[in-house]
Amino acid sequence: DDEPIALPMLWYEREDTQRLWTYYEKRDLVENKEKAALKRFEDPELAPRIEAMAKKVAQEFVPFDYGRIEFRLDLKTGDINFIEINLNCNLWSEKVMAKAAAHAGFSHADLIETLLAESWRRNGLMRT
Repeated sequence: DDEPIALPMLWYEREDTQRLWTYYEKRDLVENKEKAALKRFEDPELAPRIEAMAKKVAQEFVPFDYGRIEFRLDLKTGDINFIEINLNCNLWSEKVMAKAAAHAGFSHADLIETLLAESWRRNGLMRT
């Protein structure tokens, strides 16, 4: 209904948060030896703050099909810094977007089908 809806929030729990990842490491195109795990982020205080901030930013881009809003978080201070807004981000691999959708009960195929159907509906290309 033309309102942004957030998938479950994920975060990379990393061994060394100061080390930058290369393009190739981020996309698993080369072996990444750093210990990192993609996990659901459910901190009871910080997650709602981040989601509210992301929703406010997402409203500025309506209408759009999908996107990913990335941020850095300092768990010690609670500082939240948005670093990237990636509209129509990569869906070719079963990485962050597909894993977030899985936490919401959608397969990778379900996610893509839902995005296409909503886009077609919004653009008058599909009868509801």
